[in-house]
Amino acid sequence: KDNADPEAQVLDQGYDAAIESAVNALPEKFRAVIELIDVQALHYQEAADVLGVPIGTIMSRLHRARKRIRKHLEQHGGYINGRPA
Repeated sequence: KDNADPEAQVLDQGYDAAIESAVNALPEKFRAVIELIDVQALHYQEAADVLGVPIGTIMSRLHRARKRIRKHLEQHGGYINGRPA
């Protein structure tokens, strides 16, 4: 992240660490979907093919994973709606 504001850089680093912690707390089946869709930018069908599951399973796991990440951030990371609290 290219940001000249040192305070913003520290906040961004803290947010990145909080997200990483939230993702690492996920069960493997949810973490794998986050990795494929959000990190590697695969399409749903590609992720389904990689994991050998139906596309609907990818969609539901992704929704549940993102919901768990949000909850984790709100409870442990001090973030609400993606912003520092």
